[in-house]
Amino acid sequence: MGRESGRRFGWSPPRRRRPARARQRRSPPDCPDHGGERDRRRDVFRGDLRGRGRRPQGDGIDDDSGEGFQRLSLGACRRGRILHRRDRNPRCRFRLPSTTASADLVQRIIRTPRRSDDVAVTHELLRRGAVEERAYQVNIARACLERSTLVVLPTGMGKTVIAAMVIAEVLRRKGGKVLFLAPTKPLVEQHAASLRNMLVLDRIALFTGEATSPEERELLWRENKIVVSTPQVIRNDVRAERISLDDVSLVVFDEAHRAVGDYAYVDVAAAYKEVPGRLVLGMTASPGSSAEKILEVCRNLGITAVEIRTEYDPDVVPYLHGLEVQRIPVEAPDVSKEIRTLLQVVLEEQVERLKKMGFLAGKPKVSLKDLLAAGDDARKRLDSGVRDGRLYGAMTAQAIAMKANHAMELAETQGLGSLRSYFDKMEAETKSKAD
Repeated sequence: MGRESGRRFGWSPPRRRRPARARQRRSPPDCPDHGGERDRRRDVFRGDLRGRGRRPQGDGIDDDSGEGFQRLSLGACRRGRILHRRDRNPRCRFRLPSTTASADLVQRIIRTPRRSDDVAVTHELLRRGAVEERAYQVNIARACLERSTLVVLPTGMGKTVIAAMVIAEVLRRKGGKVLFLAPTKPLVEQHAASLRNMLVLDRIALFTGEATSPEERELLWRENKIVVSTPQVIRNDVRAERISLDDVSLVVFDEAHRAVGDYAYVDVAAAYKEVPGRLVLGMTASPGSSAEKILEVCRNLGITAVEIRTEYDPDVVPYLHGLEVQRIPVEAPDVSKEIRTLLQVVLEEQVERLKKMGFLAGKPKVSLKDLLAAGDDARKRLDSGVRDGRLYGAMTAQAIAMKANHAMELAETQGLGSLRSYFDKMEAETKSKAD
Protein backbone atom coordinates (compact mmCIF):
# COMPACT_ATOMS: atom_id res chain seq x y z
CA MET A 1 0.00 0.00 0.00
CA GLY A 2 1.44 3.36 -1.03
CA ARG A 3 1.83 6.36 1.25
CA GLU A 4 -1.06 8.26 -0.42
CA SER A 5 -3.45 5.33 -0.50
CA GLY A 6 -2.64 4.52 3.08
CA ARG A 7 -3.58 8.02 4.21
CA ARG A 8 -7.01 7.64 2.66
CA PHE A 9 -7.68 4.82 5.11
CA GLY A 10 -6.38 6.76 8.12
CA TRP A 11 -3.03 5.08 8.20
CA SER A 12 0.42 6.42 7.55
CA PRO A 13 3.76 4.69 7.90
CA PRO A 14 5.65 5.40 11.16
CA ARG A 15 8.13 8.23 11.04
CA ARG A 16 11.71 7.10 10.92
CA ARG A 17 13.77 8.27 13.88
CA ARG A 18 17.32 9.38 13.36
CA PRO A 19 20.11 7.27 14.79
CA ALA A 20 21.03 8.30 18.33
CA ARG A 21 24.34 9.83 17.28
CA ALA A 22 22.69 12.00 14.63
CA ARG A 23 20.05 13.59 16.83
CA GLN A 24 20.38 17.33 17.26
CA ARG A 25 20.04 19.05 20.61
CA ARG A 26 19.96 22.72 21.14
CA SER A 27 22.59 24.44 23.26
CA PRO A 28 21.55 26.50 26.28
CA PRO A 29 20.65 29.95 24.92
CA ASP A 30 22.72 31.80 27.51
CA CYS A 31 25.86 29.73 27.14
CA PRO A 32 27.86 31.23 24.23
CA ASP A 33 31.03 29.43 25.24
CA HIS A 34 29.69 26.12 23.99
CA GLY A 35 31.49 25.56 20.71
CA GLY A 36 28.87 23.37 19.04
CA GLU A 37 26.48 20.52 19.53
CA ARG A 38 29.27 18.05 20.16
CA ASP A 39 30.49 20.16 23.08
CA ARG A 40 27.15 20.42 24.77
CA ARG A 41 26.94 18.66 28.12
CA ARG A 42 24.32 15.99 28.39
CA ASP A 43 21.05 17.15 29.86
CA VAL A 44 20.76 16.28 33.52
CA PHE A 45 17.11 15.50 32.93
CA ARG A 46 16.13 13.18 30.11
CA GLY A 47 12.92 13.78 28.19
CA ASP A 48 10.70 16.82 28.59
CA LEU A 49 13.40 19.21 29.81
CA ARG A 50 15.82 18.52 26.96
CA GLY A 51 16.98 21.70 25.26
CA ARG A 52 15.47 24.01 27.87
CA GLY A 53 18.73 24.82 29.61
CA ARG A 54 19.16 28.37 30.81
CA ARG A 55 21.66 30.23 32.81
CA PRO A 56 20.64 30.01 36.47
CA GLN A 57 20.04 33.25 38.29
CA GLY A 58 22.61 34.26 40.89
CA ASP A 59 21.53 33.53 44.43
CA GLY A 60 24.70 33.87 46.44
CA ILE A 61 26.03 30.32 45.91
CA ASP A 62 29.37 29.97 44.17
CA ASP A 63 29.99 27.18 41.67
CA ASP A 64 33.71 27.04 42.39
CA SER A 65 33.60 26.42 46.10
CA GLY A 66 34.31 22.69 46.11
CA GLU A 67 32.57 19.35 45.44
CA GLY A 68 29.87 17.71 47.66
CA PHE A 69 26.34 18.91 47.06
CA GLN A 70 24.44 19.26 43.78
CA ARG A 71 21.34 21.24 42.86
CA LEU A 72 18.58 19.23 41.18
CA SER A 73 14.92 19.87 40.39
CA LEU A 74 12.67 18.45 43.09
CA GLY A 75 10.19 17.29 40.46
CA ALA A 76 12.87 15.43 38.53
CA CYS A 77 14.13 13.87 41.75
CA ARG A 78 10.66 12.51 42.44
CA ARG A 79 10.36 11.16 38.89
CA GLY A 80 13.72 9.44 39.23
CA ARG A 81 14.91 10.59 35.80
CA ILE A 82 18.24 12.09 36.83
CA LEU A 83 21.39 11.51 34.81
CA HIS A 84 24.88 12.69 35.56
CA ARG A 85 26.30 15.61 33.63
CA ARG A 86 29.93 16.11 32.71
CA ASP A 87 31.74 19.28 31.80
CA ARG A 88 33.29 18.78 28.37
CA ASN A 89 34.24 22.36 27.63
CA PRO A 90 36.63 24.02 30.11
CA ARG A 91 35.66 27.46 28.78
CA CYS A 92 31.97 27.10 29.64
CA ARG A 93 30.68 29.53 32.25
CA PHE A 94 28.57 26.67 33.65
CA ARG A 95 31.55 24.38 34.10
CA LEU A 96 31.99 22.25 37.16
CA PRO A 97 34.77 23.08 39.63
CA SER A 98 38.12 21.45 39.07
CA THR A 99 39.22 18.66 41.37
CA THR A 100 41.83 20.98 42.85
CA ALA A 101 39.28 23.59 43.93
CA SER A 102 39.09 24.23 47.65
CA ALA A 103 36.47 21.96 49.20
CA ASP A 104 34.33 23.83 51.68
CA LEU A 105 30.78 22.59 51.77
CA VAL A 106 29.39 22.49 48.30
CA GLN A 107 31.29 20.02 46.17
CA ARG A 108 30.17 19.36 42.60
CA ILE A 109 27.48 22.07 42.73
CA ILE A 110 25.55 21.77 39.47
CA ARG A 111 23.10 24.42 38.35
CA THR A 112 20.51 22.61 36.29
CA PRO A 113 17.64 23.66 34.00
CA ARG A 114 14.45 23.46 35.97
CA ARG A 115 10.72 24.00 35.68
CA SER A 116 10.36 26.07 38.83
CA ASP A 117 12.39 27.60 41.61
CA ASP A 118 12.18 24.40 43.71
CA VAL A 119 15.69 22.98 43.80
CA ALA A 120 17.05 20.14 45.90
CA VAL A 121 20.47 19.78 47.46
CA THR A 122 21.94 16.38 46.69
CA HIS A 123 24.75 14.63 48.45
CA GLU A 124 25.73 11.01 48.76
CA LEU A 125 24.50 10.99 52.38
CA LEU A 126 21.33 13.06 51.84
CA ARG A 127 18.08 11.52 50.68
CA ARG A 128 17.25 12.63 47.16
CA GLY A 129 14.78 15.51 47.14
CA ALA A 130 14.66 15.71 50.97
CA VAL A 131 16.47 19.05 51.35
CA GLU A 132 15.28 22.08 49.41
CA GLU A 133 18.16 24.35 48.55
CA ARG A 134 18.06 27.73 50.21
CA ALA A 135 20.95 30.09 49.62
CA TYR A 136 21.37 31.19 53.23
CA GLN A 137 21.33 27.61 54.53
CA VAL A 138 24.01 26.46 52.10
CA ASN A 139 26.14 29.55 52.78
CA ILE A 140 25.91 29.04 56.54
CA ALA A 141 26.64 25.32 56.26
CA ARG A 142 29.73 26.09 54.18
CA ALA A 143 30.99 28.44 56.90
CA CYS A 144 30.30 25.87 59.62
CA LEU A 145 32.65 23.40 57.96
CA GLU A 146 35.58 25.80 58.21
CA ARG A 147 35.52 26.39 61.97
CA SER A 148 33.44 25.86 65.10
CA THR A 149 30.45 28.14 64.64
CA LEU A 150 27.42 29.46 66.49
CA VAL A 151 24.43 29.74 64.14
CA VAL A 152 21.79 32.29 65.16
CA LEU A 153 18.55 31.95 63.18
CA PRO A 154 14.93 32.81 64.01
CA THR A 155 12.60 29.92 64.74
CA GLY A 156 11.35 28.11 61.66
CA MET A 157 14.24 28.98 59.33
CA GLY A 158 15.79 25.53 59.16
CA LYS A 159 18.58 25.18 61.70
CA THR A 160 18.15 21.39 61.63
CA VAL A 161 18.49 21.38 57.83
CA ILE A 162 21.81 23.23 58.15
CA ALA A 163 22.94 20.70 60.75
CA ALA A 164 22.00 17.81 58.42
CA MET A 165 24.07 19.27 55.56
CA VAL A 166 27.07 19.81 57.84
CA ILE A 167 26.71 16.30 59.29
CA ALA A 168 26.58 14.75 55.81
CA GLU A 169 29.73 16.49 54.63
CA VAL A 170 31.67 15.91 57.88
CA LEU A 171 30.93 12.18 57.74
CA ARG A 172 31.90 12.09 54.06
CA ARG A 173 35.20 13.83 54.73
CA LYS A 174 36.28 12.49 58.11
CA GLY A 175 34.07 9.55 59.00
CA GLY A 176 33.90 9.00 62.75
CA LYS A 177 30.78 9.83 64.75
CA VAL A 178 28.48 12.80 65.12
CA LEU A 179 26.94 13.73 68.47
CA PHE A 180 23.74 15.80 68.32
CA LEU A 181 22.65 17.23 71.69
CA ALA A 182 19.30 18.78 72.60
CA PRO A 183 18.10 19.88 76.05
CA THR A 184 14.81 17.98 76.26
CA LYS A 185 13.54 14.52 75.42
CA PRO A 186 10.87 15.77 72.95
CA LEU A 187 13.53 17.78 71.08
CA VAL A 188 15.83 14.75 70.98
CA GLU A 189 13.07 12.62 69.47
CA GLN A 190 12.18 15.36 66.97
CA HIS A 191 15.78 15.82 65.80
CA ALA A 192 16.34 12.06 65.49
CA ALA A 193 13.23 11.76 63.29
CA SER A 194 14.31 14.73 61.15
CA LEU A 195 17.79 13.32 60.59
CA ARG A 196 16.37 9.94 59.60
CA ASN A 197 14.15 11.69 57.05
CA MET A 198 17.02 13.71 55.55
CA LEU A 199 20.00 11.34 55.74
CA VAL A 200 20.43 7.95 54.09
CA LEU A 201 22.18 6.61 57.18
CA ASP A 202 20.31 3.99 59.17
CA ARG A 203 22.68 3.99 62.11
CA ILE A 204 21.15 6.84 64.11
CA ALA A 205 20.69 6.15 67.82
CA LEU A 206 18.58 8.02 70.36
CA PHE A 207 19.82 8.36 73.95
CA THR A 208 17.70 9.49 76.88
CA GLY A 209 18.01 8.54 80.51
CA GLU A 210 14.59 6.89 80.53
CA ALA A 211 14.68 5.10 77.16
CA THR A 212 18.06 3.34 77.31
CA SER A 213 20.06 1.69 80.06
CA PRO A 214 23.79 2.40 80.47
CA GLU A 215 24.65 -1.02 79.03
CA GLU A 216 22.44 -0.46 75.98
CA ARG A 217 23.96 2.99 75.41
CA GLU A 218 27.48 1.59 75.52
CA LEU A 219 26.58 -0.92 72.78
CA LEU A 220 24.64 1.62 70.69
CA TRP A 221 27.52 4.08 70.89
CA ARG A 222 29.87 1.58 69.27
CA GLU A 223 27.44 0.54 66.53
CA ASN A 224 26.00 3.90 65.36
CA LYS A 225 27.41 6.78 63.34
CA ILE A 226 25.07 9.45 64.75
CA VAL A 227 23.88 9.71 68.35
CA VAL A 228 21.11 12.13 69.34
CA SER A 229 20.93 12.63 73.09
CA THR A 230 20.22 14.85 76.04
CA PRO A 231 23.47 16.33 77.40
CA GLN A 232 23.07 14.92 80.90
CA VAL A 233 23.20 11.36 79.57
CA ILE A 234 26.40 12.00 77.61
CA ARG A 235 28.02 13.81 80.54
CA ASN A 236 27.29 10.90 82.87
CA ASP A 237 28.48 8.28 80.37
CA VAL A 238 31.72 10.17 79.70
CA ARG A 239 32.41 10.50 83.42
CA ALA A 240 31.71 6.79 83.92
CA GLU A 241 34.01 6.03 80.94
CA ARG A 242 31.27 4.10 79.18
CA ILE A 243 31.85 6.17 76.05
CA SER A 244 34.72 8.22 74.65
CA LEU A 245 34.53 11.35 72.51
CA ASP A 246 37.87 10.64 70.82
CA ASP A 247 36.28 9.43 67.57
CA VAL A 248 33.62 12.17 67.43
CA SER A 249 34.11 14.37 64.36
CA LEU A 250 31.32 16.86 65.12
CA VAL A 251 29.20 17.86 68.12
CA VAL A 252 25.97 19.78 67.50
CA PHE A 253 24.52 21.78 70.42
CA ASP A 254 20.87 22.71 69.88
CA GLU A 255 19.61 25.59 72.06
CA ALA A 256 23.27 26.49 72.52
CA HIS A 257 22.45 29.53 74.68
CA ARG A 258 22.03 27.09 77.59
CA ALA A 259 25.80 26.50 77.69
CA VAL A 260 26.37 28.56 80.84
CA GLY A 261 27.00 27.77 84.48
CA ASP A 262 26.92 24.11 85.41
CA TYR A 263 24.60 23.03 82.61
CA ALA A 264 25.66 19.72 81.06
CA TYR A 265 26.56 21.37 77.74
CA VAL A 266 29.53 23.00 79.43
CA ASP A 267 30.88 19.69 80.76
CA VAL A 268 30.44 17.86 77.44
CA ALA A 269 32.15 20.69 75.56
CA ALA A 270 35.03 20.70 78.05
CA ALA A 271 35.59 16.97 77.51
CA TYR A 272 35.41 17.44 73.73
CA LYS A 273 38.02 20.23 73.77
CA GLU A 274 40.68 17.58 74.32
CA VAL A 275 39.89 15.93 70.96
CA PRO A 276 42.20 17.01 68.10
CA GLY A 277 40.51 18.25 64.94
CA ARG A 278 37.23 18.78 66.75
CA LEU A 279 34.34 20.71 65.18
CA VAL A 280 31.42 22.28 67.05
CA LEU A 281 28.12 23.55 65.67
CA GLY A 282 25.95 25.56 68.06
CA MET A 283 22.40 26.52 67.11
CA THR A 284 20.04 28.97 68.79
CA ALA A 285 17.30 31.48 68.08
CA SER A 286 18.15 33.58 71.16
CA PRO A 287 21.89 33.68 71.94
CA GLY A 288 21.57 36.19 74.77
CA SER A 289 20.67 39.75 75.56
CA SER A 290 24.26 40.96 75.82
CA ALA A 291 27.61 40.49 74.14
CA GLU A 292 28.91 39.18 77.46
CA LYS A 293 26.44 36.31 77.45
CA ILE A 294 27.18 35.41 73.83
CA LEU A 295 30.93 35.40 74.49
CA GLU A 296 30.42 33.18 77.53
CA VAL A 297 28.48 30.67 75.43
CA CYS A 298 31.17 30.72 72.75
CA ARG A 299 33.96 30.25 75.28
CA ASN A 300 32.20 27.36 76.99
CA LEU A 301 31.55 25.54 73.71
CA GLY A 302 34.90 26.34 72.08
CA ILE A 303 33.26 28.36 69.30
CA THR A 304 35.33 30.80 67.24
CA ALA A 305 32.81 32.19 64.70
CA VAL A 306 29.19 33.35 64.65
CA GLU A 307 26.78 33.21 61.70
CA ILE A 308 23.68 35.38 62.16
CA ARG A 309 20.70 35.76 59.85
CA THR A 310 17.45 37.65 60.33
CA GLU A 311 14.30 37.84 58.22
CA TYR A 312 15.71 41.05 56.68
CA ASP A 313 18.92 39.58 55.24
CA PRO A 314 18.93 39.54 51.42
CA ASP A 315 19.64 35.81 51.13
CA VAL A 316 16.74 35.05 53.51
CA VAL A 317 13.98 37.32 52.16
CA PRO A 318 13.14 35.16 49.09
CA TYR A 319 12.18 32.23 51.32
CA LEU A 320 9.87 34.01 53.75
CA HIS A 321 6.17 33.59 53.09
CA GLY A 322 4.36 35.24 55.96
CA LEU A 323 5.62 33.06 58.82
CA GLU A 324 3.00 32.73 61.53
CA VAL A 325 3.87 31.68 65.07
CA GLN A 326 1.19 29.84 66.98
CA ARG A 327 1.71 29.52 70.72
CA ILE A 328 0.20 26.40 72.23
CA PRO A 329 0.16 26.43 76.05
CA VAL A 330 0.69 23.03 77.65
CA GLU A 331 -0.69 22.38 81.09
CA ALA A 332 1.81 20.74 83.45
CA PRO A 333 0.64 17.77 85.56
CA ASP A 334 -0.52 18.59 89.08
CA VAL A 335 2.33 16.54 90.57
CA SER A 336 4.90 18.58 88.65
CA LYS A 337 3.29 21.82 89.82
CA GLU A 338 3.38 20.69 93.45
CA ILE A 339 7.03 19.62 93.22
CA ARG A 340 7.97 22.87 91.54
CA THR A 341 6.28 24.87 94.29
CA LEU A 342 8.26 23.03 96.98
CA LEU A 343 11.52 23.51 95.08
CA GLN A 344 10.75 27.20 94.64
CA VAL A 345 10.40 27.53 98.43
CA VAL A 346 13.81 25.89 98.93
CA LEU A 347 15.39 28.20 96.35
CA GLU A 348 13.92 31.35 97.91
CA GLU A 349 15.10 30.32 101.40
CA GLN A 350 18.70 29.90 100.21
CA VAL A 351 18.61 33.16 98.27
CA GLU A 352 17.45 34.94 101.42
CA ARG A 353 20.35 33.40 103.38
CA LEU A 354 22.82 34.66 100.78
CA LYS A 355 21.36 38.17 100.94
CA LYS A 356 21.72 38.25 104.72
CA MET A 357 25.40 37.30 104.34
CA GLY A 358 26.03 40.25 102.02
CA PHE A 359 25.68 38.49 98.68
CA LEU A 360 23.12 39.24 95.96
CA ALA A 361 22.67 42.76 97.31
CA GLY A 362 20.24 44.87 95.30
CA LYS A 363 18.94 41.87 93.35
CA PRO A 364 15.13 41.80 93.61
CA LYS A 365 14.99 38.96 91.09
CA VAL A 366 17.88 36.49 91.21
CA SER A 367 18.96 34.69 88.05
CA LEU A 368 21.20 31.67 87.51
CA LYS A 369 24.01 34.03 86.55
CA ASP A 370 23.63 35.86 89.87
CA LEU A 371 23.88 32.59 91.80
CA LEU A 372 27.03 31.63 89.90
CA ALA A 373 28.57 35.04 90.61
CA ALA A 374 27.78 34.71 94.33
CA GLY A 375 29.53 31.32 94.47
CA ASP A 376 32.58 32.69 92.65
CA ASP A 377 32.74 35.66 95.02
CA ALA A 378 32.65 33.46 98.13
CA ARG A 379 35.28 31.13 96.69
CA LYS A 380 37.63 33.98 95.79
CA ARG A 381 37.41 35.40 99.32
CA LEU A 382 38.30 32.04 100.82
CA ASP A 383 41.18 31.58 98.37
CA SER A 384 42.53 35.02 99.25
CA GLY A 385 42.93 33.95 102.88
CA VAL A 386 39.84 35.51 104.44
CA ARG A 387 38.82 33.43 107.45
CA ASP A 388 35.12 33.96 107.95
CA GLY A 389 32.75 31.13 108.83
CA ARG A 390 29.94 32.86 106.98
CA LEU A 391 31.73 32.27 103.69
CA TYR A 392 31.38 28.50 104.12
CA GLY A 393 27.71 28.99 104.91
CA ALA A 394 27.34 31.13 101.79
CA MET A 395 28.92 28.47 99.62
CA THR A 396 26.58 25.84 101.08
CA ALA A 397 23.53 28.04 100.49
CA GLN A 398 24.65 28.75 96.94
CA ALA A 399 25.12 25.04 96.20
CA ILE A 400 21.64 24.19 97.52
CA ALA A 401 20.10 27.03 95.51
CA MET A 402 21.83 25.82 92.34
CA LYS A 403 20.58 22.28 92.85
CA ALA A 404 17.03 23.45 93.54
CA ASN A 405 17.11 25.59 90.41
CA HIS A 406 18.36 22.67 88.32
CA ALA A 407 15.71 20.35 89.76
CA MET A 408 13.00 22.87 88.83
CA GLU A 409 14.31 22.97 85.27
CA LEU A 410 14.29 19.17 85.05
CA ALA A 411 10.71 19.01 86.32
CA GLU A 412 9.58 21.54 83.71
CA THR A 413 11.50 20.34 80.66
CA GLN A 414 12.34 16.64 81.04
CA GLY A 415 9.68 15.14 83.26
CA LEU A 416 9.49 13.40 86.58
CA GLY A 417 11.66 10.46 85.49
CA SER A 418 14.70 12.67 84.93
CA LEU A 419 14.00 14.52 88.18
CA ARG A 420 13.87 11.23 90.10
CA SER A 421 17.17 10.13 88.56
CA TYR A 422 18.72 13.44 89.63
CA PHE A 423 17.51 13.00 93.22
CA ASP A 424 18.76 9.40 93.30
CA LYS A 425 22.16 10.55 92.09
CA MET A 426 22.40 13.23 94.81
CA GLU A 427 21.35 10.69 97.44
CA ALA A 428 24.03 8.24 96.27
CA GLU A 429 26.69 10.97 96.37
CA THR A 430 25.65 11.95 99.90
CA LYS A 431 25.89 8.34 101.11
CA SER A 432 29.31 7.85 99.52
CA LYS A 433 30.63 10.99 101.24
CA ALA A 434 29.22 9.82 104.57
CA ASP A 435 30.97 6.45 104.21
